[in-house]
Amino acid sequence: MPTQLATLTQVKEYIGNSADNTDDALLTRLITAVSEQIERSCNRVFGSTVYSEARDGNGLDFMVFSNRPVITVSSITVDGVTIPQSTNHAAAGWVLASGWKVALRGGYTFRQGIQNVSMIYTAGFASVPADVVQACCLLVGLAYKERDRMGIDSKTIGGENISFTKDDVPPSVQAVIHNYRNVFVA
Repeated sequence: MPTQLATLTQVKEYIGNSADNTDDALLTRLITAVSEQIERSCNRVFGSTVYSEARDGNGLDFMVFSNRPVITVSSITVDGVTIPQSTNHAAAGWVLASGWKVALRGGYTFRQGIQNVSMIYTAGFASVPADVVQACCLLVGLAYKERDRMGIDSKTIGGENISFTKDDVPPSVQAVIHNYRNVFVA
């Protein structure tokens, strides 16, 4: 189940429909669909999630996590040996560096090998970033409003011609997706 990137209340407030409950089921489905679309486009889960990864050792003393930002690390194992967490700047073990990689101290390395590194950690956001919430609200609002004009390019009302945009994703939402896109670095 994807993270719900906006609440029903936030979406209803955005579209100016906070008192009307007749479309709540539709809006809830749209929130779920848009949340899935954004998470897929960003290649990430925004909510706090536990990950267990088996990785190839790189021979270095650091490794980039596949999912970011990292909140906590439960365990790091190399060749079946559990690496302890470093308790201070001089102690051997692992340390979380910048929320996106783990560094090893005291002579430990991610020895080269195939699937010889095991990392269990929690990554994601404690709360959905405000710009992601806004992007979700905007896309849900567009989908909600466009349901009345599906397949219509333009129409004339009172002698005035109105054209509808065909953009799938507005530039402001594209920018948010770009900023949060998770690009895996081996």
